[in-house]
Amino acid sequence: MRFPIFCLAVFGFFLACTSPKEALMNDVDQLVTEAQAGQNTYDEKEWADKNDQLQTILKEDYPRCKDDMSPEEKAHLWSQVVSFHVIQYQERAFQALEENQDVYEQMLAENEEFITRLSEEFTQNILPELERSLPEFERLSQDLIQRLEDSGSLDRIKEAAEELTRDMERIQQEGH
Repeated sequence: MRFPIFCLAVFGFFLACTSPKEALMNDVDQLVTEAQAGQNTYDEKEWADKNDQLQTILKEDYPRCKDDMSPEEKAHLWSQVVSFHVIQYQERAFQALEENQDVYEQMLAENEEFITRLSEEFTQNILPELERSLPEFERLSQDLIQRLEDSGSLDRIKEAAEELTRDMERIQQEGH
């Protein structure tokens, strides 16, 4: 009787464990979800705390995980980081608009500066990864096309696409 309980405990332990990469992604996703939920209720201190949490995650966890992440996972992570900051800056901008138009304009300038920095970060970190993956993607695409041609499926796909195009043109002409 003890052995099955032990097995269940070990199995449960392994289910509870997540990789550092998964934990990183989950933590950032959770912060974005919380930011969306607290969008109209957070004060400056709460935003600062959430921002500190995000910065800590990115400084401590991302360097350990980035080599294990696919370009798609990195793109998702950075898009979530952008989403978090966009939500934060939107909220701050709306609050500033209510208080003072000059502050609102300052926030917009900060937002533009931040987006520029994020663009540069994306260009430096994510784009090179995607460019390195491009030859493999092209090879796989060519392999897929060759397999489709060999099986005769490519001709059927082309015929279906042509038929769809004709149907769309006919529908467009009938609508005008």
